[in-house]
Amino acid sequence: MKALRDDEARHLLETAELVCSAASVSAAVTRLAREISAELADSHPLVLCVMRGAVVFAGQLLPQLRFPLEFDYLEVTRYGAATRGGAIAWKVMPVAAIAGRVVLVLDDVLDEGGTWLRYARNCWLQAPHAC
Repeated sequence: MKALRDDEARHLLETAELVCSAASVSAAVTRLAREISAELADSHPLVLCVMRGAVVFAGQLLPQLRFPLEFDYLEVTRYGAATRGGAIAWKVMPVAAIAGRVVLVLDDVLDEGGTWLRYARNCWLQAPHAC
């Protein structure tokens, strides 16, 4: 992905439209943490963060999950430097075993679901009973 020049990045920040306030985002993350905790607290899940997009979300969510979990990450892209998804490229695969595990995937965008389908297919190939 082509890096933005400093002036380009500043321009984007100055002209960006605020979609949700920080307070709204924080409240939504807290709500999700409660819901996830209610569902997964007794399962010692494997939490996978999809780099790079979900790293901020994971950093906000994980401290609010007050139960044992294992954390790992994966890096996959369908976009590269483009604005439309193309062929999937697996950059980093999780090290943690997923067989027999409850897996929670944290990602930043679910648009058409193409990347998610490939995560699920990869999970199924590794551990069909876990997915």
